[in-house]
Amino acid sequence: MVQDGLKEIDSIIQKIRESVKYLKKSPSRLFKFGEIAGQLDVPTCWNSTYLMLDHAFTYKHVFSQYAAGDANYKWLPTPLDWGNAEQICKFLGVFNGMTKLFSGTSYPTANVFLSEVWKIKQELTTHLLSDDEYMVQMAKIMGENFNKYWGDCNLFMAISSILDPRYKMKLIEFCFPKIYSVFDYETHIKIVRDSLYELYDIYVVEYERQSTIEQNSQSFQSLQRIDEFEEFCQSTETVRSSKSEMDTYLEEIHFK
Repeated sequence: MVQDGLKEIDSIIQKIRESVKYLKKSPSRLFKFGEIAGQLDVPTCWNSTYLMLDHAFTYKHVFSQYAAGDANYKWLPTPLDWGNAEQICKFLGVFNGMTKLFSGTSYPTANVFLSEVWKIKQELTTHLLSDDEYMVQMAKIMGENFNKYWGDCNLFMAISSILDPRYKMKLIEFCFPKIYSVFDYETHIKIVRDSLYELYDIYVVEYERQSTIEQNSQSFQSLQRIDEFEEFCQSTETVRSSKSEMDTYLEEIHFK
């Protein structure tokens, strides 16, 4: 998704990439410029491009100083380019942080995915309304891919987040109106809820089946009759509530 978005701002990236490449090959007397210029990116890895842009923007004055003393340096970004690079870096910083979260050594559980994906959607929506043509085009391409990928994984993320006892359905009811259009977010909430109950019913059937097998096994092995007290307890058992355990779970929210 990000890689496709970067294609829309390739002219800026190319200027900075060629600048870094040129400065790193500078003569020994200007070795300091090569050191400050930072590392070249791997064009097929968007996060390395982000790191290159971020580093280059921090030391943008170095490029201007070098251009003043080297007539052969032809890739100096314009003030407008630097302004766009700054906006791009802020935008990509959100994705970079999420990449670290999802692929770090301490792997997150699936219940945190939805809230992080919602942040991506927020960023895309914000930049679609931007006055910056570069950011609008970039967000547009990325938004199309977001909608495509989101359609393939939203149910998994949604159910995982519901199983987080801090949020349950509340996070779905909060995020979905921001991810989907006003015309269909309620439909998607219903799909998630119905799917959740369908899964619950499957587990109930399996649990009861396993319980029956265990009870029959225990009865077969035991030769003792149920004593009078146990018989009394069974005969006076309270009628089961009409609510399922799933209903009770979803109605209770516990914040720490």
